[in-house]
Amino acid sequence: MGTAERKLASIGLKVLAVSVGFIIVGYFGVYRERPVRNAHSDSINIEADLMAIAKEINKNLPAHINEGIVAESTMAGPGNSFMYVYTLTNVSSKDMNEEQLKQEYSRDMTNWVCTNPQMAQFREDKTVLLYQYRGNDGKFIGQIRIQSADCEQ
Repeated sequence: MGTAERKLASIGLKVLAVSVGFIIVGYFGVYRERPVRNAHSDSINIEADLMAIAKEINKNLPAHINEGIVAESTMAGPGNSFMYVYTLTNVSSKDMNEEQLKQEYSRDMTNWVCTNPQMAQFREDKTVLLYQYRGNDGKFIGQIRIQSADCEQ
């Protein structure tokens, strides 16, 4: 096992837990306060809701989540998408690539998004969730994209 794989394994579930934790914060902080939507929901309203979620979460960021992980920010849009940005403080972008990140975490994260009742509104609204990771050098490592169509497979 190489350096990147060891570092990735050591922060393994922490990265997933951080991603999940911020989804829950966003969900409980804003989504539960909005009216129930129907199949004809207006995309402008969805984007406004996502912007409110990002604003609420960002009030507490950046934040050290665990040893080796900093939640930097969240962003709504463009359109019906929502992004979480993390820095892995113990990993350089030179030591890890996007394929390693996706191989290790995409399946578990997709399963969580697709099966967790707390994620139902994101699924119903067909919000694309993006999880972006940067190394301790500030450079992009990878991004995991989860969309409602992934839940239908």
